[in-house]
Amino acid sequence: MKKNSKELASHYKKLLQDGHNSDVIIRFIQGEDLKEFYAHSLILRARSSFFDSALSSRWARKQENFFIIEMKDVSINTFKAVLKYIYTTEISLNELSGIEILEFLVETDRLLLLNEGINRKLFSYIYENLEEIMRNDAIETLQIIFLYNNIFKTLYGPCLQLICTYPNMVFEHPRFTHLDSSILTLILKRDDLGKLSEFSILSYLIQWVIAQLPTTTQEKNIDTWENDDYIELKSAINEFIPLIRWYQISSREFRPNRQLLQNILPEALYNSILTYYLNPSSLPVETVNLNLRPRYASEYVSSEPKYEAFFSSYEDLVNINKSLIQINEQCDIIIRVSKDTDFKEFYAHSLILCARSSYFKAALSNIKKDESPFIYPIQDISTIVFEVILRYLYTTEFDVEKLNGANILMLIVAANKMGLEVIHDYLLLPSNFRAMTLRKLNEAILAKLNCAQVLEIIEKTEELIIQKSIANILSNKTFINNILYKFNANDILKLMRMPNNMKSRKTIDNLLMSDNFINIILDKLDIAQFLQFMKTASKLQNEIIVNNLFSKVNLNLIVNKFHGTEILYTLIEANILQLQNLFTEMSIFIEQNLENLLQNDAVGVLEMVFEYDICKSFREYSIYLICLNPNALFGNHNLIQLNRSILNRILERDDMGKLSEKNICDYLIRWGAAQNEETSRKSKMTWTSQEFKIFEEVIHDFIPLIRWFTLPAKDFDKIRSFLKNVIPDDLYQNIVDYYLDPNLLSEEMKSYSQKRILPCTFLLKPRHFKIFESWIEELNQKNKSFVHKLFNSNATNEKKNHFKEITLNTRPTHFSNNNLYDFILLYRGSENDFKAKEFHDSCDNKGSTLTIIKTSDQRIFGGYNDSNTENHYIERIVSRNNFLFSFDSQNDFGTSKLASVNKNSWVSEYQSDYGPCFGCNKNNFDMYIDSKHLHISNSNVYPNLKNFISLNSTLLIEDYEVWQVSKKKTRYKARR
Repeated sequence: MKKNSKELASHYKKLLQDGHNSDVIIRFIQGEDLKEFYAHSLILRARSSFFDSALSSRWARKQENFFIIEMKDVSINTFKAVLKYIYTTEISLNELSGIEILEFLVETDRLLLLNEGINRKLFSYIYENLEEIMRNDAIETLQIIFLYNNIFKTLYGPCLQLICTYPNMVFEHPRFTHLDSSILTLILKRDDLGKLSEFSILSYLIQWVIAQLPTTTQEKNIDTWENDDYIELKSAINEFIPLIRWYQISSREFRPNRQLLQNILPEALYNSILTYYLNPSSLPVETVNLNLRPRYASEYVSSEPKYEAFFSSYEDLVNINKSLIQINEQCDIIIRVSKDTDFKEFYAHSLILCARSSYFKAALSNIKKDESPFIYPIQDISTIVFEVILRYLYTTEFDVEKLNGANILMLIVAANKMGLEVIHDYLLLPSNFRAMTLRKLNEAILAKLNCAQVLEIIEKTEELIIQKSIANILSNKTFINNILYKFNANDILKLMRMPNNMKSRKTIDNLLMSDNFINIILDKLDIAQFLQFMKTASKLQNEIIVNNLFSKVNLNLIVNKFHGTEILYTLIEANILQLQNLFTEMSIFIEQNLENLLQNDAVGVLEMVFEYDICKSFREYSIYLICLNPNALFGNHNLIQLNRSILNRILERDDMGKLSEKNICDYLIRWGAAQNEETSRKSKMTWTSQEFKIFEEVIHDFIPLIRWFTLPAKDFDKIRSFLKNVIPDDLYQNIVDYYLDPNLLSEEMKSYSQKRILPCTFLLKPRHFKIFESWIEELNQKNKSFVHKLFNSNATNEKKNHFKEITLNTRPTHFSNNNLYDFILLYRGSENDFKAKEFHDSCDNKGSTLTIIKTSDQRIFGGYNDSNTENHYIERIVSRNNFLFSFDSQNDFGTSKLASVNKNSWVSEYQSDYGPCFGCNKNNFDMYIDSKHLHISNSNVYPNLKNFISLNSTLLIEDYEVWQVSKKKTRYKARR
């Protein structure tokens, strides 16, 4: 027995969307707007007893050939979800607001739709997400839940508990005064409403009561109220007076409002309160509630999610359609099936047949319906075969166990004719189809043909079995490989461009999906042909094939085939063609391998990175890598082709210290001479004054970028006569004077004397920092609660203010222009003799920090501290956002491991004698640095630490870095 009930829902969804053969109009009138939905009485009546009654001949209202149903008291979006559920049994809660989910339950209850299982899942989902629903609109949520108490009675307690935990969601709601009095009464009765002061509760109550008074009274200023106005207020508030805990209101709060309270409180109560303030030991009046509302009552705790936001009950559709087959009610077609002497009549519903089969949709589209069923004959098919087909159309079930071979072949042909691909595809699978002789014969024929000829045979043949047999052979990996090896680039592109409506399209798709396809064709394509291949692939309508062509596995083949600028061209084309998977993976590859790309073709890569905006995230990192390995560019024979703006950016860098200033000067002269035909083809020794002038104009903007006064005197002397014809005379004279007497350097010339420094090197690559960023962001979002935001917002602001004065470009920064966070290097162990004092001087009071440790065995460890380390005697910090990490290899991102914090543990403690410390428990740490040693003690605070390092061990540190981590506010450049 084969069944796919989801397929039935898919067809019904399409039926609802296109409204084909609809006979019901459901109208919504909201003000002057009219919205109509088209539906089908057969499905509505089968799924809902409410609609079955509403659409019966006794009650139905008709307009021409349509039943008319008018809806109210439910939003359009909610009813769309209800209608979708009726047709498909699918519920997508992500498409509904919290209020609409509640309305959905009310409406489906009224229509008697939900089964017990779906109902239970819905209630569980609402309970799990109740806090979010209440936050979005607490007043409307309460009104619905308490109005429909027969449905939502189990939610009373959780709702009231939520209000007591977060009272502002009700009392500060803009529609608080619309809250029903009975709900307000239940809230005020709660003893655990103590997060609000009693005076605040009283103030909100008075606000609510005034809003219930006549408009004329509300519009008055309370200072102008007359006696009648106070009488109205006193009458309205009277029922709530016993609910206020009067003796929890302080005398300071009572005094400014004494006049108002005297006018609205019973005299005995007023006097009792006054007496209490004067004599706290006095006895209160009997009507006063003496129960205290504790300040910190038990809070609402949401449960862990168990259910997703999508539910379905496809089996309901199958069961309902089974019942429709068994009874003849509402049938509008009789199908007379005959083959030879075999004859039988089948009663059916044209709506279901047309929705499920393109054959029936075409055959029955022009039929005029009347009171009697339409007769439709089908010949040359046995009744037992049609019974299988009809059962499949109604239920998606088909069972061929009782069919003999002839009937199975008849079923294959009939299924193909009626567009029932599921049946004939299933039956023609190699494991299911037994015509071995035919398949072997075809294989022998096909072995002599190429792929184009095979596709032509499939197009021309009318025999379904032969078509499928050939297609099965074409799915054989060996055959595919043999065919593809015969193809050239044009054959491949021609194959991919074949129309989608061809019979052989599935066979072509099998070729494209084969494991070896990309590997074989890459040998046949240069970069221009591959870019054309990408363009053709992007137009394929099958997204699965496109994703498979440019999968991670195939990416490795692509980057091994192409180099340097070719890889960048691939990235740019992927962006243009919106091949998102390829673009993402190529971006990651380029970032990880940019150093190698520059080594192979520095000039070409730099030109593309600075020409195309899509590559701008690589620009700063590219310049940094050139500073790290200047020979990749300046030793490149194509240096003379480098764009002058890029050269300018490089020469203005302070961290070009790996090249001597003499070499920089020589490279600039070489580049400048090559920019003009006259200067490029002659020796500098033979240049005329005109040629020197041309050269000076070329390099004029670069002269201020050379650190002339850092040139050794003997190097300057070698090119002195040449420079005298090029650089400004005052600069030339100053250089000569400087070598004669260094004390004569003028203030305006000091910019030429700043010595270049070596570029800063880091333990890890930019890709690591993106991984750190994703971990930090994930934990921040996971652990951020409403209470955390409410009570820690001020502390967070103070912490930000504490270190916001730091200037970002005063320290080395990691290249994170596209990141959410800035990473600023505060401390490196090797530069500070691994001393704890220097660590604290550099890293205390800097906010969140990331520590990266490289051990002598080349492993990477470290930790993130979300809190600000402050210099107190003992500073123990609790945070759930901290974590420890490791990488087995510096170059393998897939070896990362993470250890999160055990709930409510001390994640760090200030210790002036040590470097970074992580996880404090009974005066011991999970991990800490002492000089050049990394100590691992236990895993009490970070339980998963033991999964990637041995406990109670000590490792020798090669180096470690501490980075300041802050949410990105502005973009900045790396240090010059």
